[in-house]
Amino acid sequence: MEEYEALWAFGIILSFFTIAPPWFHYQKARRLESSFSPPLGGLELPTLTVLLPVRNESILILGKLDEILGADYPMSKISILVVDSGSTDGTAEIARNHLIENARGIEWRVESVDLPGKSIAVNTALDIINTEIFAMLDADAVLQPDALKLLVRWFQDSDIGGVCGRLDASKGAPDFSYRSRFNTLRIGESLMGSTPIFEGSVCAFRMSSIGSAKISPNINADDSQLAMLVRRNGFRAIMDPELRFTEPDSTNRNQRRRSVRRAQGLVRALLANRDLATFKRGQGRIHAHALFFHVMMPWTLLLSFSSLLASFIVDPFPSLGVGAKTHLISVAILLVVILSKTGRGFLRGASVLLESHVLMLLGVRLNVWETDRE
Repeated sequence: MEEYEALWAFGIILSFFTIAPPWFHYQKARRLESSFSPPLGGLELPTLTVLLPVRNESILILGKLDEILGADYPMSKISILVVDSGSTDGTAEIARNHLIENARGIEWRVESVDLPGKSIAVNTALDIINTEIFAMLDADAVLQPDALKLLVRWFQDSDIGGVCGRLDASKGAPDFSYRSRFNTLRIGESLMGSTPIFEGSVCAFRMSSIGSAKISPNINADDSQLAMLVRRNGFRAIMDPELRFTEPDSTNRNQRRRSVRRAQGLVRALLANRDLATFKRGQGRIHAHALFFHVMMPWTLLLSFSSLLASFIVDPFPSLGVGAKTHLISVAILLVVILSKTGRGFLRGASVLLESHVLMLLGVRLNVWETDRE
């Protein structure tokens, strides 16, 4: 076998084993997505703690508190907990003054911690919350009025430990394609069993599904850490496709930075919980797919493309025998796939993961909490 043929064959085979597992997993999730059905109504609404972990949200905090106070949920059953994590813009004081003025008759509390980490804020809250269910909301997530009702309805199922909402990104947003695939995967995995990757901007948890455990402040991805903890304790974590919310579009620069930070947190969380991954059918396989995609796929994809590129460098215009024709046709097809909209989105995601891996190897940790306004 010619040298270019060996490189080409290796690249093609490795490309298949890189792309096929996530593709088949995605197709299965997409088939299941349309069969999702919400639980029946009739649940008596439970008392609920609404947790707002915030940092430097002075611009948004008043609107967020008003959104909660105006929610379609009995205010007599709501308590508000604001945990400010190292803000330097007076977020905690603004929240406290606003609640004094506008939350009469409602239980509320504002706590401040010195260290700037959302996971630290969440761990602080877990020691304070005294209701069985709590909802965790980001300050920049814009909710529908019945969002809290949609969240808590799932907890009539004793197997459910966590529920998250679905972010509707605008079609012009730089991450629209990624978000669409993300939602399909999370909804499909919810029907398969439990999704290990959560949407933390709008989510709720059953305290007994978390127990006395805490999440690691050195990992980030606090929402997915909680979802994996829920599963470890024998409960399910799901996405509700009817609970839709929006967020302001980030700039391309901020979106890339947030994506890399999020990716590094997910990689660390999946590795920390790698014992949950198995090749058996069911939940273990879902975790194994997530582990493969976030940890192994970026490197195997890079190696496969490097091999295909090297095959051209070794012999860019091989004599056109049957093997050479197959070589050229297969590479041309691969280029068409890469340049398609789906292919570009896939490669962008892989590049984000690869960047997060390289930074990890260089010892650069991205677990410090930042907002788009910083």
